[in-house]
Amino acid sequence: MSKKTIGGQFRVIAVLLGTLAIVAGGAGVTALSKLSAEVSRLLDTTARREDILLPAQTAMADARVAIIQVQQYLSDISATRGLNGLNDGFAKAEEQVGRFRASVNKLRDVADKDPELRAAVAPHIAPLADAFNEFAETGRRTA
Repeated sequence: MSKKTIGGQFRVIAVLLGTLAIVAGGAGVTALSKLSAEVSRLLDTTARREDILLPAQTAMADARVAIIQVQQYLSDISATRGLNGLNDGFAKAEEQVGRFRASVNKLRDVADKDPELRAAVAPHIAPLADAFNEFAETGRRTA
């Protein structure tokens, strides 16, 4: 369900409850204020999930796949020794190295928009990138 649909549903509910609160009187206004705050919190949470957390999760999944693919392509070139036209492993591995780096950059960019995510992710990005670079270089040498 899209953010607009969820937001639209919450707004309709808020309008209906607001009308009910006006009819019910002062106690309803207090309840409406609390409900309005809760609806705003839910909208913020939904927006954070769609705008921050899902792209971060996607970037991490892409990085994970890229690591696997680098290993696979370098293993393939090592096993086939590039014979019989099976010599594209290095080029394909390099494409995946680029994919990994793009994913890490995307994760960094997304995390920069959210202080909580940035605090959780930032300390791990440089060590991850360093470990990956060493992994890829070792794979190139041994293939």
